[in-house]
Amino acid sequence: MAYLLICVKKENTILHHGIYSRDLAPVKCKRLQCLGNKRLILEETMAWLSTLGGGFSALGDYFMSFSELAGRLSQTQLQIATEMGDPVLASKCRLFYALSLMQLGPLRQSKHIIRQEYILATQSKYRDQKLVDMCKGMWAKLQYFYSLRKTRAKLPSSCSHNGVSPTHRPLP
Repeated sequence: MAYLLICVKKENTILHHGIYSRDLAPVKCKRLQCLGNKRLILEETMAWLSTLGGGFSALGDYFMSFSELAGRLSQTQLQIATEMGDPVLASKCRLFYALSLMQLGPLRQSKHIIRQEYILATQSKYRDQKLVDMCKGMWAKLQYFYSLRKTRAKLPSSCSHNGVSPTHRPLP
């Protein structure tokens, strides 16, 4: 059975695409085309959510509300990755969620997620070096947050809050 996927692109926009086969009934071709359309839409949605999530996550180092938004975006991405049937992408989404948790404070929960994803990344049939490296990077960031917590715990109570609202964090 031979399938032919035809895409007509102009300036990164798909103008027309279809799946054609001599061996398949038109109904099956239509179903495959619908699945292809859905995959394209999900991939584009993931790209947008990743861009927004990265921006919110960067701001989350300084403002808690952005950390919360980044966490919600990573949960939405996880739902899409699950729907796409992509376990590596789903694992990356869980790591992004762990980062938002780090920024919000629950370091133990972040540690749990990172360990779980590292085991998945190194011991599964979906072994992916980028995912392993992401886990190591997240682990390093977690260690940094633990060291920050330890440093702040040593400060006198009169210096710890420094007059800053709880929704805004001073630069490290």
